[in-house]
Amino acid sequence: MTEDNPGVVEATLATEIDWDSLIKVEDRMALQDEDEAPTTSLVTERLKHISEDFDDAEPIVLSITELKEVISESSTMPFNDIPNLQIIKYDDGELQFWQALLAEYKRTAERLPRLASIMVRSGIPPALRGLAWKSMAQGGSPTLGSLYDSLSTEWTPFVKIIGRDLNRTFPDIKTFREKGGEGQVKLGRVLRAYSAYDMQVGYCQGLTFLTGPLLLHMSDKDAFCALVRLMEDYDLRSMFTADMSGLPVRMYQFDELFKAQFPDLYQHFTVLKVNNIYASQWFLSFFAVTCPLAMLVRIFDLTFAEGAIPTMMRVALAVLKRNQATLLKFSSDEEILKHMLGRTLWDIYHLDADLLMADVSDMTICTYEKLDDLAEEFRTGKKKVEQPYYSFQTWFKWSAAPPSATASTASLVPSTFEHKSKPSIAETIKAPITTTKEEETPVPPTPTAPTVDKLSKLMYENQTLKEQIESLSTEIETLKYELTSLDKTEHEHGDNDAEDSDDAVNQCCESLRVELAVAKTNEVFALQRIEELRHSLHTLNTGPSTSNSNITPAPVEDSSEASTAAAPASAAKGWSIW
Repeated sequence: MTEDNPGVVEATLATEIDWDSLIKVEDRMALQDEDEAPTTSLVTERLKHISEDFDDAEPIVLSITELKEVISESSTMPFNDIPNLQIIKYDDGELQFWQALLAEYKRTAERLPRLASIMVRSGIPPALRGLAWKSMAQGGSPTLGSLYDSLSTEWTPFVKIIGRDLNRTFPDIKTFREKGGEGQVKLGRVLRAYSAYDMQVGYCQGLTFLTGPLLLHMSDKDAFCALVRLMEDYDLRSMFTADMSGLPVRMYQFDELFKAQFPDLYQHFTVLKVNNIYASQWFLSFFAVTCPLAMLVRIFDLTFAEGAIPTMMRVALAVLKRNQATLLKFSSDEEILKHMLGRTLWDIYHLDADLLMADVSDMTICTYEKLDDLAEEFRTGKKKVEQPYYSFQTWFKWSAAPPSATASTASLVPSTFEHKSKPSIAETIKAPITTTKEEETPVPPTPTAPTVDKLSKLMYENQTLKEQIESLSTEIETLKYELTSLDKTEHEHGDNDAEDSDDAVNQCCESLRVELAVAKTNEVFALQRIEELRHSLHTLNTGPSTSNSNITPAPVEDSSEASTAAAPASAAKGWSIW
């Protein structure tokens, strides 16, 4: 066994894979399942989104006998702490596939896409799960491994924050329960190394939910390499940067897919004015806040094989579909949000991970092409939006209880659902319409005037949003500098008396990060609406009944109400996703 990978047996490169037998199985599946191309394509499409150093990873070469030995000696591995974990057993023929996947993942995915898809969706054997994740993510990079050795011992500004969050990560799992125990030490080491590796991301609590399941199946060095791959090659990183630029894109993709797939449920949510803040919790924690861990590891299986973003969207749609009847019975947004943000969302599966995987497989709408098109629509503003999709303008106070992977998550549901939406800037502005003619004459009522009025308001709102973004960015940088200085001083002098002050700074940073994402999201929709109104204005001005083409909006006077419209969100209390 190797020191870095308990339960992993070293093997010689002379181990041979029976490709002929595996290809025969693939051919038989192709004849039986001619309509499986949309689902198996996710496996092959994922290969196009990996980094250039894909082939630099060291292969995991094991014989069938050695694979059996790994399985038989896995009783002491941390994954055994996962409650209700399904133990999967395979015969020699099936182990041949896992032998091929571990040794040559790229070749296996290219030559056996149907077999790879069905085997992964059926569940990776728990004893081989860590090895399979490492192989699929190409996490065995010597370069990343050597980086971890040096970065894991470095001091970063996030050391103290990471230390406080360790007790909050999967506290019901034995591996992470003991304060200062081996599990917490490894988790802290991985998070500290990543915060030093990618200073633009640094650290946020969402990373603990990605790292925890990895450490239950692999060494801390392998977990660091896999985390880097998830962030970079699987496109999760943009959701965790300081400006959270990727999160609005994911929310837009989800909203459009939701609308197309379940129009009745979407309409129900719209009528009740349900804010889609629930989806941001799902995405930033990768469902780990409320999803039972035995089901969560199956989601990770799909993620490594078929991609994080398609998997994330399909799981979100799958749970909506399974809970649709229940959600349609609710008559208020509070009831819906409590259900969506609580453990009850998953109770309908009765811990049946196979049923979840079947629901996820049915979500064939989530292809790479579709997701790329939606992302492009969001970034370019080409998609005309009749009504802005749910923004992050409803704020919640979270209870102080830490999250649990297995216990009831009622404490994670917002303790109050009081709406604290920021007033629309456009509502506080009255832009008069003037003419550019030499003679000051009243503007006759035409269809153009209301359009120009709306355009004027939205242009002013967009400018205000830009100023708001600049202001928030400056505040975040200032607070990050103060936090860095404070942590460095405490690190050098051993001062432990400033925790309350430190917490206040952290909470303020969390609030500003989310508010910055809100401002950027709303700016995009303001630009989209401006383009629509410009188009309408052009159509009216060039039409046969339009004669007042010289109408221009007058300068808009600023108001104290407008300047304070974007009040900062309430500081998070207790546990926060960041």
